[in-house]
Amino acid sequence: MPKIDSFDKQKGELVLSKELTPSKLKNRLASGLIKAEEDFSFFSLVNQGRSKSDFLALLALAEKGQAVLKRPILVHLRAGDLRPEDVGSFVQEMLAKGLVNFLVVRGDFRLQEDGYQQAEALLSALQRESKGAFFLAGTIDPTAADLEEILERIKAKKAAGAALLISQIALDAEPLLALQNAMALSSAARLALSAGLIQQPTAKQLTFLKEKFGLKISADLLREPEKRAALVEKELFDGNFSAFHYFSLPD
Repeated sequence: MPKIDSFDKQKGELVLSKELTPSKLKNRLASGLIKAEEDFSFFSLVNQGRSKSDFLALLALAEKGQAVLKRPILVHLRAGDLRPEDVGSFVQEMLAKGLVNFLVVRGDFRLQEDGYQQAEALLSALQRESKGAFFLAGTIDPTAADLEEILERIKAKKAAGAALLISQIALDAEPLLALQNAMALSSAARLALSAGLIQQPTAKQLTFLKEKFGLKISADLLREPEKRAALVEKELFDGNFSAFHYFSLPD
């Protein structure tokens, strides 16, 4: 399976993608894509494993997913999943399997105690060892700090090899629109940005986000979750966003 190239060719056309947990990917392998997913360019695969065997199973599932669904799988890769001395062999193994798309995050769990500490360091190592054969992505939270500090983080990720940023879940369009405008004004921070959204959220899912991650959920959003989420997506689309990544949440 080749690198994700949706953003190389993107000229205002929608690039839709979706996060899948391993269990949801297995369901798609058994039953096929649901109708709403047929036009999606790629899927990302959540990595919550706690052992080396979990990690190997995830990679095997991604390989099978690509073969069956005929879509690239963007594998979530945590900084602590790899040690510096393992990157060279990992890259060669992934190239042999056709797994060349990775979303690199810092992550809370460390599979390797002496693994990488920061996502940017792993991004840089993968970019160097793959000689550009990998499509690498990162994440960004448009509300995590002031805009200038966020831009500096983006510049570091781009310099390390990221070709795409996926935002954390957007419950309000304004921070993402402001970030998009700021990125457009800085060549060092200019790269593809996909808006992270929840597709047709329920009040239960929003309550989960509030309790687990501390997200601020307005009363209006809780009262009319689908309608308000659709309005956020429309506002982003009207603001020239053309890439949307839908996160997976417990039902």
